[in-house]
Amino acid sequence: MYTIDIDTGGTFTDGYVAGPDRKVGVKVDTTPHDLTLCFWNCIESGAKAIGLPTSDLLAQTRVVRFSSTIATNAAVQLSGPKLGVIVTRGAEEALYGAGGANPLFAFLPARLVVGLDEEVDAGGAVVREPSTDEIEAKAREILEQGARMLVICLANAHLNPANEKKVRAVLEASYPRHYLGAVPMLASHQISMVPDDALRANTTVINAYFHRSLAQSLYKAEDLVRRNRYRHPLMIVTADFGCTRVAKTRAINSYQSGPAACVRGAGVTAEALGHAKVLVIDVGGTTSDVAYIENGRPNGASQRPIRDVDVLQRIPDIISYGVGGGSKIRAADGTLTVGPDSQGAVPGPAGFGLGGTMATPTDVWLALGLIEADAYLGGRKKLKGDLARAAVERELAGPLGLEPEAAMLAAKEAVEARLARYISEGGFVPENAGFGDVTLYAVGGGGGLLTVGVAEKLGAARAYFPLTAPVFSAFGASTLDVTHHYEAILPAGAGPDAVAGKIAGMEAEAARDMRGEGFLPAEVDSTLEAAVFAGRASAARIGPLPVGEEAMAAIGALAAQAGDAAGGMGGYVELRLTATGRIPHPVLAALGERAADADGALAGTRAIVTAEGRVTAPVYRFDRLPIGARIAGPAIAETEHTSILVPAGRTLEIDPHGGGVVEITS
Repeated sequence: MYTIDIDTGGTFTDGYVAGPDRKVGVKVDTTPHDLTLCFWNCIESGAKAIGLPTSDLLAQTRVVRFSSTIATNAAVQLSGPKLGVIVTRGAEEALYGAGGANPLFAFLPARLVVGLDEEVDAGGAVVREPSTDEIEAKAREILEQGARMLVICLANAHLNPANEKKVRAVLEASYPRHYLGAVPMLASHQISMVPDDALRANTTVINAYFHRSLAQSLYKAEDLVRRNRYRHPLMIVTADFGCTRVAKTRAINSYQSGPAACVRGAGVTAEALGHAKVLVIDVGGTTSDVAYIENGRPNGASQRPIRDVDVLQRIPDIISYGVGGGSKIRAADGTLTVGPDSQGAVPGPAGFGLGGTMATPTDVWLALGLIEADAYLGGRKKLKGDLARAAVERELAGPLGLEPEAAMLAAKEAVEARLARYISEGGFVPENAGFGDVTLYAVGGGGGLLTVGVAEKLGAARAYFPLTAPVFSAFGASTLDVTHHYEAILPAGAGPDAVAGKIAGMEAEAARDMRGEGFLPAEVDSTLEAAVFAGRASAARIGPLPVGEEAMAAIGALAAQAGDAAGGMGGYVELRLTATGRIPHPVLAALGERAADADGALAGTRAIVTAEGRVTAPVYRFDRLPIGARIAGPAIAETEHTSILVPAGRTLEIDPHGGGVVEITS
């Protein structure tokens, strides 16, 4: 049986197809107008690489996991539908915020927010129900102004959602599903019961904003594979290190799922290789995404904002820096600056030949000979070295008063130094600890050309190049299992019976959902976490712990002490149960002993520019280098989709998993 994992990026869509005898990575162009097209193209390319007709591959596939940028694109481009939002009267202007310009209004026009005369008091009692006439009138008002989906966010709905339920019931009766006028709706209590009206409203609105385009694309993708003999549910990758069926996916959870899969892949790789401290650096065209992993776990997962809007969505701590293959390099006052602005995919670097005139790292690498102009992306894209060199000479060498080759080397140095400085200032390691025991993982298109230089400047232990680096997020997706999360809220100081009741309710819901996924109770692993919040800040946290008496006792003690832990501010306790059902994924196993003769992987030679001058360097096929091979620099190791620079004085050694390591400080 096979597994297929697909990750859509801004420029390319990556696939990782693994079977009993072969594992292959493939890349196709992303089709932004319809992401199901590149999804399908990726499957076809994977089938071709495996050597099977597409329908035969799908018939033999146990799981397809899909990491989509649909939600991320909607947030960046503000391309979601017009939302109408119904709130409690008085909250129309601030949406329960503390005042000032609420960033949530970037996602919806202020004219489409209306208030109802209703009230649930601080004890959860319904003081005043909204009238049916007013509900219908307010909904009609915003629908006539173009709202395509209604979001209901009433104050204190976490204490008692009765008024939200009434609004929904009235509108469902007014716009029944079997009429053409049916209107999709989402109420805040369906998303969260957190006792923060603004946070709950933010999360509900953003989820609704992502929902329609995500649902349309994902159901279409599922139909495509099912029509071609795939017999299982399509699994959607989520940013909290899991995957779920399309029907069980909460739209907001898919936001940043690709970068999260990359982090997960780095954690799994680090555990297999025994790398205790890892910085994974994913170098794209516009940015480099950096995350820290210690003992196989990312450096925390936090509720990070989406376009400055605080939401209830856990995303690994990933920091994006404005250094990528398309970053603009400028010369001024005798110095070079790099980014953070980029040439993007169009016009792109000057060497793309699409009208770009600014020098970029890609142009510098091309001019230095580190990229083969005719072999870029396996030869699918022909680069123009003369345009790259002209841009470097015009934009950098001339203003700096340097010879062209000296300007190229200075620009390469500046790019590495800029990213190293970002990382050193990023707080990834404890203050004064340094990077001497940290391994840098180089992934993404430009990682192989940047990372050794960055590791040298940071004083890192080593640079590591996974065999799956060109499709690393797709590989990371292949490590994920079916995961569902359940949350419950308790007031600070809640007793053991209240804690036990909430946990029992979450367990029952998890058992029902996992049965729907096809898992028996014995096949599900469950863990519990608890956090005390004072406002939006976590004051204390425990877990994850396996569900059982030890977890119950620890959480009960935390809840009882929550008032003190929250600093006397009242606060609340958030319980989180995670249920996981194991599904097939490739094992990151050693490839076995092989002869250490690299001659069979030698693809030729290339003239490259180094600090020692212009030299003729050997060029190797990275994915053909045998276990134990040692490649002395200066040399280039290439795959169809990336290049690795081995500088003079350094050695690339192929480890038992097929990856390459360059030792820096050891």
